[in-house]
Amino acid sequence: SLRAATDVVLATTSRRAPTLAPPHDHRADSTDARDARDASASANEPRTRTNDPRAAVQRARALLCSVTLMIEADDDLARERFAFDSDRADFDLLRAAALLPRIESRDPDVDAVVTAVDGWAGEVRDDMKKRASSWQAPLDALVSVLFSRVRLRGDQEEYDDPRTSFLAEVIERRRGLPITLSLLVVETAKRAGLVSCGLALPRHFMSGVMLKKRADADAGDLFFVDAFHGQVLPVQDVARRVGLPVDELAEHLSPASSDAILVRMLTNLRQSYLRRQDAHACLRVLSRLLLLMPRLAALHLERAHLKSAIGDAGGALLDAQTGLKLARDPDERDAAERILEKLTKLSGWVH
Repeated sequence: SLRAATDVVLATTSRRAPTLAPPHDHRADSTDARDARDASASANEPRTRTNDPRAAVQRARALLCSVTLMIEADDDLARERFAFDSDRADFDLLRAAALLPRIESRDPDVDAVVTAVDGWAGEVRDDMKKRASSWQAPLDALVSVLFSRVRLRGDQEEYDDPRTSFLAEVIERRRGLPITLSLLVVETAKRAGLVSCGLALPRHFMSGVMLKKRADADAGDLFFVDAFHGQVLPVQDVARRVGLPVDELAEHLSPASSDAILVRMLTNLRQSYLRRQDAHACLRVLSRLLLLMPRLAALHLERAHLKSAIGDAGGALLDAQTGLKLARDPDERDAAERILEKLTKLSGWVH
């Protein structure tokens, strides 16, 4: 267990390290054999024990590293490291986001998520053919399929539940957060041939759909889709919903990048697990955030705090040292130095 491993580390750093050896049943031996063995052991045992501080430090570091490995061994990030790489030509945000239940050691059915969204996109295309007379037919079809037939809605009752961030759960329950619902809207729209993007507006994530009145038009009109409420909103209502004046709304209308969407989804989960005081789930979230923002000192320091709290001194040390190297302002440097000082006092050897 983690506690037992930590106890071994502390014992190793003391003057007398524990000697772990299997018990021997002397009753199975003859008296002569036992005497001969005892004499041989006495002859080979050194007369004096030397305590090399450097060797003790090396042993302690090795054992602390083993504690870190024990904690992280069940959180293999290989799939996320590949799936979160938005520079890949075959990157798929839907597949990347569908992996988030792995934070809770689940094995999500990513293909089922993709199949569901592909099916919705097919329904949108079929509906668009029936509405071909209107230039807004693609948007009308999208809204009809997702909000009338599929009945996607915001989860008002369990807003903070981690399930509202897991796409497979959202598809099954038809309930989710603004960002997960908006992601499903955007991915369905794209698969149906529409131009769509996520909009990381303050306080409320939405999706945008761009439509042209004529195929040869240079520019199109942007429509705001509030998936949480199942509505298409005029710009004035969007501004009111996000708490901004209309003239300031344009500053927030850049399409959200794939990395930004994943970061926002993970940040929602981090807050949810913090409120539940689930340190291990928070650690898993932070490890995924660091895949997307590896040079953000604050994340390394936050993870160092959590690792220290659960007894992973070795992992906390590595994160604190990394945070100190990446720190860009005095507050971050002070935080890193405080963590390192705390670890020094706890272990007696970390420097």
